[in-house]
Amino acid sequence: MNSRILLLLSALLSPAALSQAADDATLTGHLQAAQQLIQSADYEAALAQLEALESDYAGIARYDYWYGVAALRAGQASLAALALERAILTDPSHAGAHLELAAAYLALNRLDRAEQQLAIVDGFNPPPAARQAITDYRAIIAERRAQAAAGTHLLVLSFDGGYDSNYLNYPSSFDLFENTFLEGLAVLEADGTYFTNARGIWLFQRELDSSSFIEVSVAGQLRLNQDSAAQAFDTGIVQGSFTYGLKTDERNTARYGIDVGQIWLDDAQFRRHVGLLVGWQHQWDTDNTYNFNARVRDFSFEQARNDYRAAQFELEWVHNLRANITLRSRYTYDIERVQNNPFRQGGNAARNALSLQADYSMTAQQQWVGQLGYQNLRYHSPGFSVFNRGIDEDRDDHAFTARLEWLYQLSNNWRTGASALYRDQRSSIDFFNLDQTLLQWTVTYVY
Repeated sequence: MNSRILLLLSALLSPAALSQAADDATLTGHLQAAQQLIQSADYEAALAQLEALESDYAGIARYDYWYGVAALRAGQASLAALALERAILTDPSHAGAHLELAAAYLALNRLDRAEQQLAIVDGFNPPPAARQAITDYRAIIAERRAQAAAGTHLLVLSFDGGYDSNYLNYPSSFDLFENTFLEGLAVLEADGTYFTNARGIWLFQRELDSSSFIEVSVAGQLRLNQDSAAQAFDTGIVQGSFTYGLKTDERNTARYGIDVGQIWLDDAQFRRHVGLLVGWQHQWDTDNTYNFNARVRDFSFEQARNDYRAAQFELEWVHNLRANITLRSRYTYDIERVQNNPFRQGGNAARNALSLQADYSMTAQQQWVGQLGYQNLRYHSPGFSVFNRGIDEDRDDHAFTARLEWLYQLSNNWRTGASALYRDQRSSIDFFNLDQTLLQWTVTYVY
């Protein structure tokens, strides 16, 4: 008997057992500290504390549960869902994790999944407080489904003020008749202007059934330049679209649509277009989304020689790097085919564009957005002699852009922000070598 007791004690006091006990005690201390922060409503601090421990404790149900709770309270529903799903994978009978996961799915508007989690919690014979939460969540689901059936409206109005250093897209200085007897007669130079913008968009979405929906949008913009010479480039834009969406399963959505648009320049019609869209969205997991869109558009100008038809292919990857950082990368390829003869200078063209963007939520109210971009525009036929001292050449442009934006949420309806953009373009034709700086302050109202 004594020998059995000694064997048991030796097992309990072994280095491995003592180490495990120490790890458990350390984790308990971390979780207690995080719970205190959550109870004091300091959700972001609790999330930051638990996020730093993920590499050590991910896969332990009680850690994943509190990590998910902190993320949900801090407004990071996608991260919360990931952590809570992990907790349930380890401990399927964790009723609290199922209930919190239902709340996370509600925040992500995944109503079917939220209902599934509530049904699971129901089967655990939950206490009265949990039953009340289940009742409340089901009421929210019913309300949202009723709203979706009736349709939802969104109206966004924005007013901007800013400065454009090169509204003409001219080089710093270019003499059209350099090295001729007419030198100095026609020198084109970049010029800047202050401007104001008024922008608006109305969006309507309605579910037709559990797997299909429609979207209608109308957008408009009016830009007024302050410099008298720049007022000839005052611009008005109106666009509209109709889209039919089909959710083929929980992770895949297809879209089919049409869009139309009209641009006015100095109160005169400049360009209009009509187009078709086919799109596909795939939710790989809670952190990765892929979007593919294909468009065909007809562009018609007041000067018919400029008319062209364009096909565009777009691929986008959205990745949630951390709770407060989202990365977006996008590649687009455009093919432009002229429609008339005589046609525009340069004839057919191809565009390649790549952009990388990072969205950083500094606080619940403040967000920073940074973007780097590259675009190549290549025309297929020699031309542009009027900009190249009488010589037709192939035009090949390479443009690099850098953009930084700061956003601040004043209230549920009001937002303000400031942005700065710099563009540097190099071309095979010197006239199209240029740079541009755009500074802008924005106030936005969302209804």
